Amino acid sequence: MFIKTLMASLGVYLLMFSSTSNAFNELKDVTLRIYVSPSNPPFSSLHTDYKTPIGLDIDIIKELQNRLGFKLEEDRIYALLRAAQLKRLQNNECDILGGSMSVTKKRAQYMHFSPIYFDSGLGILYSSKFNNKIKSFNDLKGKRIAVVEGTSGETFIKNSGIAKVVIPVQNFTKAALSVAYNKVDAFVYDKPIIQTFAEQMKDLNLKVTDDLFARESAQYAFAYPKDSPYAHIFDKEIMNMIYDGTMSDLIAKYFK
Repeated sequence: MFIKTLMASLGVYLLMFSSTSNAFNELKDVTLRIYVSPSNPPFSSLHTDYKTPIGLDIDIIKELQNRLGFKLEEDRIYALLRAAQLKRLQNNECDILGGSMSVTKKRAQYMHFSPIYFDSGLGILYSSKFNNKIKSFNDLKGKRIAVVEGTSGETFIKNSGIAKVVIPVQNFTKAALSVAYNKVDAFVYDKPIIQTFAEQMKDLNLKVTDDLFARESAQYAFAYPKDSPYAHIFDKEIMNMIYDGTMSDLIAKYFK
């Protein structure tokens, strides 16, 4: 019901902003603190210099910056693990969170979400070398499952009760490698991210199940503090990007 309400709101945004608004340099005198996750490719990850975020969400932020004219604190987008991001937002120490931020009812209690720009769901990463019998969600019964702390995947798996042991880890890479080296049986996370990782790291013998579940746990948006004075401006411009085709063009760079 919560996601259906958000999607209904999306329709309202389309009606309100069905033509490109005069948003050029609307935030030209504003400096923002923006955080993304460092290990959620292709939405956000670190360049080979290990400090510069790259990916779809960074491209979206740069397009918003081109349109709205805002500046970035220290002229950079910060990379920070999800749990730490959420604490920063709750303490009013950031202006925007991104990097495949899933919309959830719990998070909506203390943050404002932009219109949803990417529709996905959870998937299962497993090792074809050690656990090649895992083919679907039901095969997780009684297994040791890794999740990333502070994510919607962690909430879903804990609430499902399917796991023998739920093992929270601090970041995506550690969880994925735990599967590769048989420290856990599987890793439940946003499917497009684990799919990208498995394809890029073929030597690790990692596979992703075909099923897509918990769609409500992987609807991506940007997040702002509840009382953000810029939320409506960003919401409007994200809808303009969806309407004028810019968002589809950016997504097509990373997904076939």
